[in-house]
Amino acid sequence: MKSGLNAKLTVKNRMNLMLDNLLMLLQEETDLYGLMLSLAQSEKDAVINSNLDEINKIAEEKDTLFFKIQTVEGPRQDVTKELAESMGWSPHDLTLGKLSQLVKEPYSSRLKERRSNLLAMAQSIRDINSSNRELINHSLELVRSSFSFLNNATAHKTVYHSTGKMLDANQSGRVLSGEL
Repeated sequence: MKSGLNAKLTVKNRMNLMLDNLLMLLQEETDLYGLMLSLAQSEKDAVINSNLDEINKIAEEKDTLFFKIQTVEGPRQDVTKELAESMGWSPHDLTLGKLSQLVKEPYSSRLKERRSNLLAMAQSIRDINSSNRELINHSLELVRSSFSFLNNATAHKTVYHSTGKMLDANQSGRVLSGEL
């Protein structure tokens, strides 16, 4: 009878250790995503200020941070897989939301909190990256327009033919306002 109780305690302790490990890894990922959000906000400022050196520096920092996130993501997936198997679930079907419903307190509320934090962080990063992409595309369009204007301004075009008739110059470019 005592060995059966010890086996149950061992399984429970093992489950608690896996949950503690998962919570620790989730917190570490959340912290790293917080840094990624901060970098994305700095990138937005650098794009607005057209600070190419800062944009390049932030890109390098984001690459390094992305690598750190990947080094945490692997062990998190391993722990999740181990938890899923020990609970009789497929690792693909056991989400944080589902896991938080299956485990008891205090793990349930802690998992819900970590999940909520990660989702909010991911949405914020998605939003600011979308905004940054729009800013960069707008900046590129301005540069293209400037090049087009300069190319058209410096192109040598004859206004009159040798016959004295006017040449249709086929002008191109963009009107930047409604007035000429």
